[in-house]
Amino acid sequence: MKQQLALKRIPEEIAALHLRASAWLAANGRLDEALQHALAAGNPTAAGRIVAQHRHALMNQKQWQHLSRWIKLFPHEVIDEQ
Repeated sequence: MKQQLALKRIPEEIAALHLRASAWLAANGRLDEALQHALAAGNPTAAGRIVAQHRHALMNQKQWQHLSRWIKLFPHEVIDEQ
């Protein structure tokens, strides 16, 4: 399916679709998938916003491993910036 999409759409359109999917998934509580789509779009800033919006809830629920797993998804440069 990804190959078919790549044949029919330019990379910018595919990235925009990933971002739309990410926003919808985040709004519907599917945060892991939302992060994956934001990163697939090549937009670590959008992914960082998802983590920032939900990090306190994860910390309050003592879900440190979950938060740690998310952080490992990011390039080191993004982690250093944040």
